[in-house]
Amino acid sequence: MARHGRRGKGRRSHNRNQRSSVGPTGRIEIHTHGYAFCDTDEGSFYIPAKRTGGAMPGDLVMLRPQRSDNSQNGKRLASVSRVISRATEYLVGILEINDPLAVVVAQDPRVHHDLFVTEGRVGDAKDGDVVLAKITSYPERHTPMQGHIVEVLGQADDPGIDVDIVIHNLGIPTEFSSQALQEAQGVELDVQAALEDSQRKDLRERDVFTIDPVDAKDFDDAISFDAFENGIRLGVHIADVSQYVAWGSSIDLCARDRGCSVYLVDRVIPMLPEVLSNDVCSLKPGVDRLTMTCDMYVDNSGRVMRYEIFPSIIRSHRRFNYGEVQEILEGSADDPYKNKLREFDKLAKLLFSRRIQRGAVDFDSVEAKPVLDDAGAVEHIEIRVKTDATAMIEEAMILANETVAAHMFKHHHPLVYRIHEAPSAASLEALLPTLKELGYAINGLGAGEPRAFQNVLDQARGRPEEALVNYVVLRAMERARYSTQALPHFGLASEHYCHFTSPIRRYPDLMVHRLLKDPSSMEGQLDWLAQHSSKMERLAEEAERDSVELKLCVYMEQRIGDIFIGTISAVVSRGFFVRLDNTAEGMVRFDYLHGEYHHFDAKTQTLVGEESGRTYRLGQQVRVRLAFVDVRERDIQFEVV
Repeated sequence: MARHGRRGKGRRSHNRNQRSSVGPTGRIEIHTHGYAFCDTDEGSFYIPAKRTGGAMPGDLVMLRPQRSDNSQNGKRLASVSRVISRATEYLVGILEINDPLAVVVAQDPRVHHDLFVTEGRVGDAKDGDVVLAKITSYPERHTPMQGHIVEVLGQADDPGIDVDIVIHNLGIPTEFSSQALQEAQGVELDVQAALEDSQRKDLRERDVFTIDPVDAKDFDDAISFDAFENGIRLGVHIADVSQYVAWGSSIDLCARDRGCSVYLVDRVIPMLPEVLSNDVCSLKPGVDRLTMTCDMYVDNSGRVMRYEIFPSIIRSHRRFNYGEVQEILEGSADDPYKNKLREFDKLAKLLFSRRIQRGAVDFDSVEAKPVLDDAGAVEHIEIRVKTDATAMIEEAMILANETVAAHMFKHHHPLVYRIHEAPSAASLEALLPTLKELGYAINGLGAGEPRAFQNVLDQARGRPEEALVNYVVLRAMERARYSTQALPHFGLASEHYCHFTSPIRRYPDLMVHRLLKDPSSMEGQLDWLAQHSSKMERLAEEAERDSVELKLCVYMEQRIGDIFIGTISAVVSRGFFVRLDNTAEGMVRFDYLHGEYHHFDAKTQTLVGEESGRTYRLGQQVRVRLAFVDVRERDIQFEVV
């Protein structure tokens, strides 16, 4: 299993044929179909599959841009002129032995090169084993990738090995140092010592409760909700991880390296040792726990009149899951908390309404969760959508994050903010034709007005293509990131925003807690920590997405021949993509379009049959039969029924 990050040490490329000309540089992101994208100081570029120049995912590359009027999806075209440094030292794959050759077939669908094992150095590995190979020579124009095997990870049909491969491919650390584990074992809660701190308030008599997913194992946020004067006192109580994880400690070094917990389809790779994340710091019911509290006094219009932020100690009185709360809100379950939860729901809806009025964008995102049996096989796909219960917690956390960020900004204290920039002009330019073809009013969208985005989402609500519209609009958004600059959050329409509410699973939240207690802590370190945390968050998201897509393909492979109703999510010259309700997406190629030639109109994103006049367009619902699945390549293909 992966013991530490497998991403490279900046190994330099020595291709003598490479040009020395100067061009824009950046980290290359390679798609499973071979093409790539690269963000540079000169903008974002699209790189066709044949022009990646032997680069592998994450490599630092130099580009040779084409004319500025050549573009793809709003990005300029370019080719890789030089690989400056390599991001990957190791390759995970399946060993194929055919004497005298031995080849490791890469299991990362973004890697389009196999590795030839030099001089038969396979060790104890056997044909068909899943292995870890050290790369000694990278692919170039006329030479293949070469290396030798350093570890046998298991057999291809071992339970969970497919997710192990995802972890290895991305170089995600899975083991804590022995020093960190030893430190964690020595951590214990001393209530009396904690209460000797004059700043820490004893809130154990307050009615505090948690609301989390049914399968949650760590609880880092709790709520209290009380009538107070002319409004509501909304208390958000967050696990005080900073009390146990000191800057520079062994636990801190491991947590800092990871940046966040990684939630994969069959496991969690925690940021903190489990004795902390699942026990000492977890806000379990009926036990005393140290917290950081943000009490917000909210009037009847949803405005925060005043607030207090302070260390505290709580005892959760009840653990709810989202399903239970939803049943109570809908009136199908009787519970002593019924009135309190319904009042909380009313406040959440008021807070949400205020956010939308000021320009926030609310996505009705759909999340697919493959449900596995004990052997790791996919039983079914569970679709998770936003409910009143999940929205209640979301609104409370957003308000607390805004309050903490505004407090630190007001007092000129250093902070790591969560920022989200407005969509780029290129992204908007690529989005507008799609929405026009779907028949949506797009007034103000070209100018990037937040309310215009919400207007589009409102138009889509309840229509067959609703999920598609949410998907394409979300794809046009910039990626949120961490920064020491107090810039706004576009999607939330927040003037100041930070992450305060999940220090068990996100390092920036732990940093915010430390800065609340001591603004001079971590002095001189915040900028690089913000950048590193953003990078590790992207890596975690990629791993989570890869593991879900992997299991979706495994599930769909069992249903070849079945008929589905799907929505056309993209139209290209060689066919179109269809997205199913379970979020699986596959392609219908020309080969399957009734045996006739179809003309592609890029402007209207339609395919029109030459003889029949049959038209396929974006957002159209179609009946398709599942024809082919390649799990390794994450490739699903349909044919029209």
